[in-house]
Amino acid sequence: MITAILLNAIGVAVMVGVSLESFQLYGWVIFVLTPSILGFNTALLYSLGQKRSVGSTAALSCVSLLVVALAILIFAIEGLICLIMVLPIALPLCLLGAYIGHFTANCINRRYLKVLTSVVLLAVTPLLTALEAQRTVSLPSSKVTTSIEVNCAVDKVWKLIPEFSAITSEPVLIFKAGIAFPLSCRMEGSGVGAPRFCELSTGSMTETITAWNPPYHLAFDVLKTPPSMREISFYNNFHPPHIEGFYVSKKGEFRLTSLPNGRTRIDGTSHYENRLWPESYWLPISDFVVRQVQLRVLNHIKTLSESTPALTPDSNSSSPQ
Repeated sequence: MITAILLNAIGVAVMVGVSLESFQLYGWVIFVLTPSILGFNTALLYSLGQKRSVGSTAALSCVSLLVVALAILIFAIEGLICLIMVLPIALPLCLLGAYIGHFTANCINRRYLKVLTSVVLLAVTPLLTALEAQRTVSLPSSKVTTSIEVNCAVDKVWKLIPEFSAITSEPVLIFKAGIAFPLSCRMEGSGVGAPRFCELSTGSMTETITAWNPPYHLAFDVLKTPPSMREISFYNNFHPPHIEGFYVSKKGEFRLTSLPNGRTRIDGTSHYENRLWPESYWLPISDFVVRQVQLRVLNHIKTLSESTPALTPDSNSSSPQ
């Protein structure tokens, strides 16, 4: 019985790997159905010897989820950051599956039917992923705006919008864990069509200016999005599918507003797509990450603006070169 449960957990990990490698899809089957099947199968197999309590079944399903996570790490299917982010949705679904499986097991008297049901549910996971991959759906997208007030005039703040020096502040915890975060930004020339390069911890984000109205508005399209993170793994140069092409930054803008007493409000906006489902779970997480990126940039601009002596009109212009 214990051997069957372990094989089921390892089998779930393998099916996840096969599905991701074959279809490059992080969707409902992987994040919703798979943990439910894991809990359900665990309950069925746990009941092979005798009837079990709901509590012990739930506890064993949690152990099975841990075994799956370890197998996914060992087989280099996914990294630790991804597993931590999935846990809040996977754990309750696994417990729900175990609860349903517990009462289903009481209705199935033949041992071979319990085993057969578990095997069939496990085997259909890649097939269901294939069906999900055939859907034609719009990509989950979001718009995030963060605002900050600066104790400087708008002309002075503008000088740090197109480009800024290296950000020296300590990264917040999610960035230390491996999520990509901004380091600096430079621009070649000025005006609409000028290239802009934002250096992130994982590579360079290439942009082109689409709106240029000093000192109040700068907008850009993103031409290239670097990897979204560096995963934590047992292996060097680990590169799971979701690292590139699943989070895609589309465009952004800065709007500056003059406030009384020589102060300025900066509104930073980012538009992005995130190829992860269910979007009701993943978009709030990615929105939070994007907001932390915006705050890192805006706080850096605020610090530089408030600490740098004001420049005379003869010593600088409103358009960076």
